[in-house]
Amino acid sequence: MKTMKCILQYPDNRSNVAYGTVYISSERQAIHGVPLQDDCYKVSIDEVIKGAAFLPYQNGDIKTVEEAHKAFAAWPKYLVKCDKKIPQMRSTQDDECKSSKKQKKSFITRDSIGKHTRSTFNKTKQI
Repeated sequence: MKTMKCILQYPDNRSNVAYGTVYISSERQAIHGVPLQDDCYKVSIDEVIKGAAFLPYQNGDIKTVEEAHKAFAAWPKYLVKCDKKIPQMRSTQDDECKSSKKQKKSFITRDSIGKHTRSTFNKTKQI
């Protein structure tokens, strides 16, 4: 898992509401057991700028930036700003889907099952 320091912005006016850390992983992430949406990052709020600002995605009883201080939250990717570009981590789940699409489909016919059974029967009969 990779981490980067970031600034978290509010959706309406794009004002900065907190300094935080974004957690980037190729594994599927969750916050308090809830799977993270594809358009969000898992972030922790390290320093509050505007505590009364509501979280873009409320987390149980935690509704404001102040309440989420030192906790994890889901934050829309387009509202997470870092000094460097946030790397796009390829998911292992994505790799599995791509490889399964590339596999050739193979079919077993009744004739091939019958031939296999007969040849096995003939070999055991000869012994």
